[in-house]
Amino acid sequence: FLPNLSLGAMAGFSSIDTSKALALGSRIFDVGPALSLPLFDGGALKARYGYSVAQLDAAAARYNQAVLDAAREVGAAVLDMQRLAAQRASQEQVLAASAELSRQAAARLHQGLTDATPALASKAALIAQRATLTALHGQQLGAEIALIQALGGGYQDANAPTTPPAKTTPAHAPDSTP
Repeated sequence: FLPNLSLGAMAGFSSIDTSKALALGSRIFDVGPALSLPLFDGGALKARYGYSVAQLDAAAARYNQAVLDAAREVGAAVLDMQRLAAQRASQEQVLAASAELSRQAAARLHQGLTDATPALASKAALIAQRATLTALHGQQLGAEIALIQALGGGYQDANAPTTPPAKTTPAHAPDSTP
């Protein structure tokens, strides 16, 4: 949109004979301004400017959408973690009650008050409650990993070895001595 003013300079030698190329008379210098007026390409400039503004707006919209998506993912992961923590606390209470029932049924069996059916049934219920608690724990770990990823981090296992394991030689290595 605005005129462009630039200065140019040139220095050199002008000689047909190479023996006189470095003589004072063969040196030439030139300095001059250059002016560019965008008189006839104003429509093209406006179109390029409009295109650049549209690209900027699209990039800002993509960024805003990415921020909204990240906030939604973090919120969902936090809600999942809270829900699973409440379910796990409830399941731990159910497991404790089931363990007590199983203990009482086993005591009645050992005292000879009942046959093995109630003790086995309560033991099976206890095992099912433990399996449910284990599944909830796995879901909690998955929710924690989802939260870490939503916050932009990568998951690193705290129990993973930090150094590679040492190379071991096979137990039945051939003896190299004759």
